[in-house]
Amino acid sequence: MDAPDYEHWARLDTWNMTEAALLIDGKDPLEHKGNGASVRSGEPGYERTHKLWDTFHRTNWTAMFGADAKKGKLPPRWVVSVAREKGFPVPSTLLQHLAAAPVISASGPIQISRASTADTKERNTMLKLILGFAHAGFGIDLDGTTNPKAKAMREALERCGFPLDDATIKKYLDEARQLHRRTRAEDNSTK
Repeated sequence: MDAPDYEHWARLDTWNMTEAALLIDGKDPLEHKGNGASVRSGEPGYERTHKLWDTFHRTNWTAMFGADAKKGKLPPRWVVSVAREKGFPVPSTLLQHLAAAPVISASGPIQISRASTADTKERNTMLKLILGFAHAGFGIDLDGTTNPKAKAMREALERCGFPLDDATIKKYLDEARQLHRRTRAEDNSTK
């Protein structure tokens, strides 16, 4: 069996859970059509694929990404992020093609992060600090969608010798708010 055409799969907006499990396991979903039951049951040759499928099936996509995976349709970058976070190796060819296939969102291109779990924790801590200080010092709404104090924040940073433009400030505030929403959703789901 041939390796998947990762270039093709990286260009797609979504994968279903079976496709995602097969791709991360290095199997071509087009060559394994109709084997969804094998993937879900863990038949011989599909044990690792089954573990991946089970992981994706049990992932709280809303808590992690702030949006639900509608009818099992998953953005490839979400799949890769979850697989790596759960300790599954992701084929390097797939990572290369995903990194080369920009996805445009409201805030611009999304890049694949190769950050380790420690890096992610540090970044999340930094984002919490940003949002906490923005809330305490400038009255930024933790759940808001606008940044009416971006200019005042920019001016304060300039006075400290840290010139940043409004777009950069907005980018990090938006990212911090997304983390805040995910963290709150996780906390609520464990209650």
